[in-house]
Parts: sequence; structure tokens; C-alpha cells
Amino acid sequence: MSRSTRLLWTTAVLSAASFAYLSWLSTAHLSPGEGLKPFDSRVLGYTPDQARLYLSALSPEATSLYLSQVRLWDTLFPALFAFTLGGVIWTRAAGLRPWVRLMVRILPASYVVMDYAENALVAEMLRAGPTSTDAQIAQASRYTVIKWGLAAVSVLLVLWALFWHRGRTHD
Repeated sequence: MSRSTRLLWTTAVLSAASFAYLSWLSTAHLSPGEGLKPFDSRVLGYTPDQARLYLSALSPEATSLYLSQVRLWDTLFPALFAFTLGGVIWTRAAGLRPWVRLMVRILPASYVVMDYAENALVAEMLRAGPTSTDAQIAQASRYTVIKWGLAAVSVLLVLWALFWHRGRTHD
């Protein structure tokens, strides 16, 4: 197994473990009631009313957890996930011109940017609580939807790269 393959397997495992831990934290500590899910879990976004209802239902302890431990892991996970996706695209699509391989790696990188932008706005909303502005909420919701869209397209690109590379050798 090459070094790049070992590195990608390592980041894939760390990414999956980080995601599993974040999912557990969200389910166990950040879901205060029926239908009240953390912002990251709302793939299709959320309205100002939904966001305010969620912010009102969060306990001070849950808010503190969201702003500390969850935020730390939600900074680590996207970087590991995007590195893994971009790395697979780069190594498995070796038959393509380098500029094409580089261009398709922009999607996983864009995913990280959107996730970090979303995290920054969610942190502002958590600090402001139910008094968060409609503009803050709408922008955070847009970032959430865009982030998930970029993640989905990136995963599709990885599947394409895996199929494209089937039967070929790589470093």
C-alpha cells in the first residue's frame, strides 16, 4: 500500500470517527425536543422561526457544549473529510490532466469554506440566542444548504473517480 493510500485511509477513518462522535453529541445533547435538531443536521436549511424555537429550547449547558466541544470537532471533521475526498479525487483520477484534477478538488475545498462560514454564524446565533436576526439566520441556513450540496457533489465526484480509476494503478 502506498503512502498516499495509507494517508487517505487514515484520514477517512478519522473523518468517520469524528462524524460519528459529532452525531452522537448532537443526538445525545443538542436535540432538546421532538423535531428540534442542531443546525448542521438540517440539510434543507431552516426558517427564522425554526431557528429561534431551537435556540429557545437549548439549555445553557447545551449551548456551552455547542460552542466548545461540538465546535472543535466540527472544525476538525470538515477538514479531514474534504482532505479525504480531495485526495481520493486526485489520486484515483490520475489519467486526467492535472488542471482538471485540480479543478474538481475545488468542490471539497469549497465545502470546508461553507462549513466554517456556517459554524461562525451558528456561533453568533448561539451567543445571541432567540434574538438572532433574520439576516443572520437566513445566511447561516443558506450556508448549511450549500455546504450539504457541495458535500453531496464531492461524494459523487469521489465515486466517479473510483469508477474512472478502476483497473488502473496509482501511487
